[in-house]
Amino acid sequence: MRAFNCAFALACLISAPPARAEAPFDYKGLGDTAWQAKEWNGAAPAPLLVPEIAFAPPNRFTAAAGCNRFMGVYTVSGDRIAFAPQGSTKMACHGERGTTDARLVADLKRIAQLTLSGDGTLTAHAADGAAILRLRCTKNC
Repeated sequence: MRAFNCAFALACLISAPPARAEAPFDYKGLGDTAWQAKEWNGAAPAPLLVPEIAFAPPNRFTAAAGCNRFMGVYTVSGDRIAFAPQGSTKMACHGERGTTDARLVADLKRIAQLTLSGDGTLTAHAADGAAILRLRCTKNC
């Protein structure tokens, strides 16, 4: 009987779906929050070039990564989100700072979904599921 119980328990564990580490994000909770990247496309951001995203009602955002600040709106449809940068400051950013700005705008346009992990990490995913940004909350967490 003991062998049967062990075999049954093992079979249940093997057939159970894997635990999901990240859950879909409740976009209504973005409100007045701010987030700072701890990972950008799989690597730690360079010091002084760390992407930050702040959200404000109704459906507005600002983003920066060391030089210019970008502003725009985001739209939510089901579990999807889309960012539409609409303007920016106009500082002349040369070298790595300018490249970082261009990467940030391109990546904002690629973001299709947000998920929140148990440790409070907000992950911005591309449409194919790839992680673009992993962020930590810095305001109204």
